[in-house]
Amino acid sequence: MESKKKKKKKDKKKKRKRQKNKKEKDFDDEVSEAIKRQEAEEKEADRIKDERKRGYNSLKGIDAKAPTEAEMEAFYKRRKRADDPMMNF
Repeated sequence: MESKKKKKKKDKKKKRKRQKNKKEKDFDDEVSEAIKRQEAEEKEADRIKDERKRGYNSLKGIDAKAPTEAEMEAFYKRRKRADDPMMNF
């Protein structure tokens, strides 16, 4: 009887571990997608540097919402640090 309980407990533990690994992979995928979106936004911003070339009411379509954890992580990964001693190597 106890062996069945132990087996169920081990199975639950394995299942939780697999779900945790899957969530981590999903978060990494979200971060990589957020990095790609940020790069695309930077390219678009570089393309339209001159305010005179910007369309009328072009800021209307921008959604002002709080960034997600994945977007924040992407920002921290892409940020250049001035105090990094290995930056010039």
